Amino acid sequence: MSIPITLSSPEDEDLAALEEKSVKGRYASVERILELPGDKIEWRMALSSSPGGLIPQFITDSVVPRRFQM
Repeated sequence: MSIPITLSSPEDEDLAALEEKSVKGRYASVERILELPGDKIEWRMALSSSPGGLIPQFITDSVVPRRFQM
């Protein structure tokens, strides 16, 4: 599992100072691997992402195939 974080709280001030200054996108995923009978493996993944910055969400949505949008 990967989860996006923000460094906006006062406790994260020192860590935020080390971060590069740029547009930040967001990405989160959950992965699951199952061992199946017959030495088969099943891998499933769900994800969500946003490029951030000045790219409007409707443009991002239009370039992602519908089967991958939630």
